[in-house]
Amino acid sequence: MITFFTPTNNHVIYYNKGKRTIRVFRSIDGQQIADMKCQSKVRQAMTTPDGLALVVGYEDGAVQMFFIVDELDPISIVHLNNWRKKQWETNIESEQKEIIEKQDEMEI
Repeated sequence: MITFFTPTNNHVIYYNKGKRTIRVFRSIDGQQIADMKCQSKVRQAMTTPDGLALVVGYEDGAVQMFFIVDELDPISIVHLNNWRKKQWETNIESEQKEIIEKQDEMEI
């Protein structure tokens, strides 16, 4: 079992070794806000200093990151929306590069 507060003390992270699940609870009211099934046994788990992401290391060597998004925490909502916008812009830029490269190849 792994249990700890995020650095901001807004959430509690709880890993159940038997069920291989990670649950996130809001500290202020104890409400569960996330329940994730893990792909294998968790060896290490920690949050980013801002408490907005959870990084999990598994026994098989895999590493996974989860955003902690709480509907009552506007900062986490803004963080997620900004990340999505950045991902979308990055995808558009790479698609535009591919189109330009294909056009250059066709001209040659």
